[in-house]
Amino acid sequence: MNASRKNTAPPVKIERGTDHVVIHPRNVLKAKAAMALDGKPPMDETAIRRAEQALKALSVNFNGWMEEAARGLGDARDIVRNQGSGEGRAAALHRAAHDIRGQATTFGFPLASRVGASLCRMLEECPPAAIHSGPLTPLVDQHVDAIRAIVREGVMQSRHRTGEALTAELEAITERLLSQPSLH
Repeated sequence: MNASRKNTAPPVKIERGTDHVVIHPRNVLKAKAAMALDGKPPMDETAIRRAEQALKALSVNFNGWMEEAARGLGDARDIVRNQGSGEGRAAALHRAAHDIRGQATTFGFPLASRVGASLCRMLEECPPAAIHSGPLTPLVDQHVDAIRAIVREGVMQSRHRTGEALTAELEAITERLLSQPSLH
């Protein structure tokens, strides 16, 4: 924290009861936010530049990380398909899809992120039995295979014609299926 800023946080407050103590820590969030008079937070251009350089240096690993994530998603799907959705297996499949949903755009694969989001939604809203051996099994496979293909083929732009068409179709099919009350 900049020493020239005035610390306006209240002091630590301690309340003592007969059998307990409640400590209210200082709230320094406002001081840390350091809002300027115009309402905009000050930018540390040097820190931003360093972060951009670090991201650029790490970017050489992005394809490998996405390949690993797509392989892990395929493995999780295969385990659910072969062993069922119990004992944390459905959760592992969801976690793999969730990781792709959250990381793929940062790694340069925005379409994989969208397909991962569609798969996550399906896994969150449908009973595991419908995923493992029910009517959604082929759709799960299509999502997983689409992510693997996007990564394998290096589809890193969101305006890739085939990738966009595939992604939009999977999202539309998922939306239609999830709107059917019989699946919930």
